[in-house]
Amino acid sequence: FTRSADVEKDPVFLYFAALGPDGYDAGAILPSTVNVDGAYTFGLAIDWSDPSVLYFTGVRPEASLGKYDLYRVRFRVRP
Repeated sequence: FTRSADVEKDPVFLYFAALGPDGYDAGAILPSTVNVDGAYTFGLAIDWSDPSVLYFTGVRPEASLGKYDLYRVRFRVRP
């Protein structure tokens, strides 16, 4: 999921929340392969034909080809 304290002023990062017996936990920020300081990340999607692949959109100051770019990363959730 995406979270920001204030989307107009603060970074927008992607998080992962694990499902437990009492519902979902508060979530943990995804690593720097996804979230970058000074950037905005949105629209996380899992490739169900290969669940180790995540797609997301974002604006990265060091690598932006357009307004929003599409990124693909390999990812694995570790317990």
